[in-house]
Amino acid sequence: MQDTSWEKSSNWYKKIVGDDGHYFHQTIIFPKIKQLIDLSKINSVLDLACGQGIFERQIDQNKEYIGIDISRSLIKEASQKSLNRRHQFLVSDVSKDLPLKKNDFDLVIIILALQNIKNINGVIKNASKHLKK
Repeated sequence: MQDTSWEKSSNWYKKIVGDDGHYFHQTIIFPKIKQLIDLSKINSVLDLACGQGIFERQIDQNKEYIGIDISRSLIKEASQKSLNRRHQFLVSDVSKDLPLKKNDFDLVIIILALQNIKNINGVIKNASKHLKK
């Protein structure tokens, strides 16, 4: 996989976001997600552009979870910090075909990343393709 701008920025991003998310994650994004989506009814999650996996640590660890990001170092950190060894983290460009067979996730989520991806249509297409009908 090619070197990306996110790979060059990963150390900065890890410092800003930390283990539990940035201020915006903690005070706005995660609380609003929990208001909009009853996570107790979600059994499987596909987290696009997952970074170091902070959303993975927000969900019940019995849920099926796959996080995908283009940055190898962020995926490595996500794997190391994961609370569940059955959760998967993959390095891939979320705007291109994903290396997944599963296409029936209960929730496909992308948090604070869409604005940083050139091919937005590819990301939306992947979300639609892998979301339960």
